[in-house]
Amino acid sequence: MKFIKSLLYIIIAVIVLLGLYFAYIKYTQISKQPKDALYIIPNNAALIFGAADYSKLRPELNAAYRIWDIIEVDNNVSLLFATMDSVWNTTKIISKNNLSKPKVYYSLHYVGNTKFNSLLSISFDKIIPNENINKLLNTIGKYSISEYEDNDIYKFQYINTEDNYYIANIIGNICISKNESLIKKVIGEQKIESENKAKSIKQIIKIAGKNASANIYINHNYFYKIISSLSENKYSNTIKQLKQFTQYSVLDIKTNSDNINLNGYSYSADSIPSRLKTYSQYEAPTINIFENIPSNTSFIYYQGANEFNKFIKQQSKTDFNVENVAAIKKYKADLMTDISKYFYPWIKNELALCYLNKANNDGSPQSIVLMNSYDLKETGKSLHELNSIICNNKDITIETDTYRTFVIQQIHIPYLLPKLFGSAFSSLNETYYITTNSYVVFANSKASIKNYINSILVKKTLAKRKGFDEFREALNNESHIMLYANAHFISNLTTPYWNKNTISYLDKSNFDPNKFGDVCIQFIVNTNGAFTSINISTNDIEEKVNSSSWQLALDYNIKAGPFIIKDHNTNENNILVFDEKNTMYRINSIGEIKWAIPVPELPIGTPKIVDYYKNGKYQFLFNSKSSMYMYDLNGNSVENFPVKLESEATAPLSLIDYDNKRNYRILIPLNDGAIHNYQIDGSITNGWLLPTLPSHITTTIQHFSINNKDFILLCDTSGNVVFSNRKGVARIETKLAFTNNIRTKFYKYNNQLITTDIAGRVISIGKDGSIKKVLYRDFSPKHRFYLFDINGDKKKEFVFYDKNIVYAYNDKQQLLWSKKFDFDFSIKPQSIGNILKDSSSIIVFNNNKNVFEFGNESGVFTKHEEFLGSQYFLIYKATKSGDTHLISVKDRIVSNYLLN
Repeated sequence: MKFIKSLLYIIIAVIVLLGLYFAYIKYTQISKQPKDALYIIPNNAALIFGAADYSKLRPELNAAYRIWDIIEVDNNVSLLFATMDSVWNTTKIISKNNLSKPKVYYSLHYVGNTKFNSLLSISFDKIIPNENINKLLNTIGKYSISEYEDNDIYKFQYINTEDNYYIANIIGNICISKNESLIKKVIGEQKIESENKAKSIKQIIKIAGKNASANIYINHNYFYKIISSLSENKYSNTIKQLKQFTQYSVLDIKTNSDNINLNGYSYSADSIPSRLKTYSQYEAPTINIFENIPSNTSFIYYQGANEFNKFIKQQSKTDFNVENVAAIKKYKADLMTDISKYFYPWIKNELALCYLNKANNDGSPQSIVLMNSYDLKETGKSLHELNSIICNNKDITIETDTYRTFVIQQIHIPYLLPKLFGSAFSSLNETYYITTNSYVVFANSKASIKNYINSILVKKTLAKRKGFDEFREALNNESHIMLYANAHFISNLTTPYWNKNTISYLDKSNFDPNKFGDVCIQFIVNTNGAFTSINISTNDIEEKVNSSSWQLALDYNIKAGPFIIKDHNTNENNILVFDEKNTMYRINSIGEIKWAIPVPELPIGTPKIVDYYKNGKYQFLFNSKSSMYMYDLNGNSVENFPVKLESEATAPLSLIDYDNKRNYRILIPLNDGAIHNYQIDGSITNGWLLPTLPSHITTTIQHFSINNKDFILLCDTSGNVVFSNRKGVARIETKLAFTNNIRTKFYKYNNQLITTDIAGRVISIGKDGSIKKVLYRDFSPKHRFYLFDINGDKKKEFVFYDKNIVYAYNDKQQLLWSKKFDFDFSIKPQSIGNILKDSSSIIVFNNNKNVFEFGNESGVFTKHEEFLGSQYFLIYKATKSGDTHLISVKDRIVSNYLLN
């Protein structure tokens, strides 16, 4: 890259020199007709950037401010465009001398041994006399002239520099390079009148867009060598195959603030075979894979053709598939069957290789292959038949695995897909597969298949990824070949292929591929060539990979949960949920299902964590209407459980550990009107008096300890409250009567118990039964009351939810704020427990719009549509990291979002 930088410094000087000269020299009309620089640029140009009208291009680049920022972070590229600016300034002076605006070409040339040199060519519509150039160069530096094939070559040194540059004036073109051999090649080739070259250049000029401000010309005979020069030697043979792709590509450049669009045509001479030509007889299908590949896809190699079976068979007859044909013949000899007939006939029109931004155990990126099918039933039958032949031949048993209702199968032939479809598929050395949505999906392992299933079930597909829909609008709906890359993820995939020099340059350069977004190259082939488009987005890709945030789809819709249980092995929180088929799932902190087991009944209320054996290993306990259940972390029932209840439970159980010695008591109100007390093994607790209340208890019984005295609060649906001791005997009688609001819990506050009554008054109960009633404002009987710390000052605020309004008061009865919503609060809000970076401290779920709203200490609420959820959610803090998480469920999906 140093030669580019050095070259461009002198180019600026030469351009300034030419500008000074053309400001006062009047050109002499020469009878010889000047040529466009495309005709004299040597054939070994791998890549040419051409600006037919730089005056039009530069304002577009200025307008495309985001792209301009990205490009100019690289010093060499910045210098190139600085040079182009100088060219434009020069042309403004030249135009005064009745010359049209010059065309500017910057070309990269292969000179052997993986080396490239660059050439800057400026085309004018009139011949420039050499004697005028002599005078001009003499004013700003020193030079000598040598002759080569009747042309002068200027060896030029700018003032106070030691680098040599070579300049030639060739038929209306000023050509500049640091490499003398390249200038000689320009002179030598223009002396040879080549009909083939003239024909090719006329074709290129004809294809190039007339209204485009710039064009890119690619010579695929040499372009692959640029890639090869940047890569490790061991990949050179693979990269060389790019030469067979097509011969030339001509692309027009268009830019806007968020995108770079290149559109044009690729073609090969009639006598030259190419891969693109093999598609010419087949229609390009509509691209449907975006709805069926994960959102974290980093790369896609897509092939499409109607009559795919006919297409793939025809392609196998070309020189491009020699290795594949040989491999298939070998399998036929070994298995006595043609394995291709079990694949090719059922493929409808799409074949795609996808790399994901997720690593295998060995660190390599996971990859999947998708093929769409005419009939999945017939496809399954065909693949099963092939597998039976293989297993019989190898004397092994066909094994299947069921995951999330999908059946995962394996075909026991190593590197089957690479042998059938080419070395591009070599990342799949094993062949596991499932069928879904008219596609067969292949992967290298069961783990990869399961990750794919999880993504699809939670609809985390590329089509659903935020921002991709806008990018997709710029793409063609059909393609024969498509290459897609996510620039944020692709560096992880490509870095192993670069050689040391490339890696060193990228490390030193300021160029950051992460500032780009989606990149897509498409080819639609016809009989004459292929319509070609390249679209590059600079929009930020919002898909962030974080093991702390995930989504997981279960087999069926969720009916209970989420709940938090503790894993004593990792000291991390796990999630417990129950689906509509009475299956209980334990999910670990990174979204993996540890087990799923059937249970007789769904829980009432939240499962409680216990240490049944007092050995530091946890179990969890819950009740249904008819029984109590206890399970260990492996999903096994604990001894003596389940325990049948005497009658139906009317509320969730309450677990009390009076002295924190794990001598637990379990209290459950039953339909017989009494509150029953059990020991941790499910046996009845002796000495408990079975207290009763006038009405049923439907809420969890609460326990408080004040001044070493236990208060067990028994509250029925009529608002009656009994403050019981450990035996079920009333400890105190309140000195003033009040009707408890069953929607409000009791809280311990300043060594008192507080709640609200049915009128909305805050009731404070002292340990002696004294009562204090405070009316903050009139509330309806359906109000809810909470104690939240909403400003992070370690003090609890008094928060009331009444119908569709939230009120927040401090402990001095002063209203801090109120907020009116467009929905009634039938759903419990939750305190985040700490203040997030955005100052949020409360979360509510808007059940009208199905969206979470986060509120701060000032009562400002913000909708967060990025979080999928429902009224069933919880907030927890991770044990190890201390991070705050939102866990929500909706339908069959469990979502874990990192909030801070």
